[in-house]
Amino acid sequence: CFSLLLSEYDPTKEREEKFSKMHRWHVWLEGVELTVQRMLGPTLTVRSSIGCGKWARIPWVAMHEPAQTTQAGLFLQFLMRTDASGLYLCLGQGISKLRAAAGPVAANTHISRVGTHVRERCRVLLGDACSRFDLGGQIELHAPKGHGAPYEKAVLVCRHYARGALPAEAELLAMNAKQRQAEAVPGVGGAKRTRSFKKTKVRTQCTRWRAASRRPR
Repeated sequence: CFSLLLSEYDPTKEREEKFSKMHRWHVWLEGVELTVQRMLGPTLTVRSSIGCGKWARIPWVAMHEPAQTTQAGLFLQFLMRTDASGLYLCLGQGISKLRAAAGPVAANTHISRVGTHVRERCRVLLGDACSRFDLGGQIELHAPKGHGAPYEKAVLVCRHYARGALPAEAELLAMNAKQRQAEAVPGVGGAKRTRSFKKTKVRTQCTRWRAASRRPR
């Protein structure tokens, strides 16, 4: 379904392609969400969005523990570029609730500390596969000004897949399937959470990334 969506998605064609939940683009992304949810099982939450009333500049599919969200905690996410030239597989950190609860200064300090710890652990645990990921979390969504910033700020680690070079769907989802057996990763959204993650917890998150490190077809 990702391949189909990347082959023709264009959010600027609002006149020719009227937004609807029955539209093929919406159905395709919903198909990705349902497939991921089926593979992960009921213990993890999978959500997606391709817009509300109009086509989103950046369609996404997010996966996380029920106690965490894209606003508070660690989560995995597929982010499509606005021009449909490819997509990113990202390990993100929810920051909205933390900023609101602790204030920007304390939140930024905590976010930086957690980000540094997670990236260092990923560098060690990914091993040879590390070179296939951007541990700096730098993404370019080719979105209009202001649309991509919220997503870009939340990314800790990422990997880019160009359109036409996507791995098999089963390969993309192999990492996420491991979450059934993985330990829950503690959230980072609470104002009182100022300690770094335990190494054993971060290890389970990085194990998921290793599963996605195989070469695309």
